[in-house]
Amino acid sequence: MKTEAENQEISRKIKARRILKGYTQEEIAKILGVSKATYVNMENKPLNLKLKRIKKLAKALGCKVEEFFWLTIRQFEKEILGMEW
Repeated sequence: MKTEAENQEISRKIKARRILKGYTQEEIAKILGVSKATYVNMENKPLNLKLKRIKKLAKALGCKVEEFFWLTIRQFEKEILGMEW
């Protein structure tokens, strides 16, 4: 069972990737063919998504699905965003 902490971590990665690509929530929603409200729900509760939608989201954000789920937030920030603490 996934925890709320895991959900929040994945949510942060999706949001960071979206911002890195320069998209607003409305813009990425349009790319995905969903309403802004649906996208906000996708970004805030990614563990509720089906694999097909996760794949579409990753493609739109120019990344692999694994980046959302397998990297820790520190690895993601360092390797993907180029940030170090």
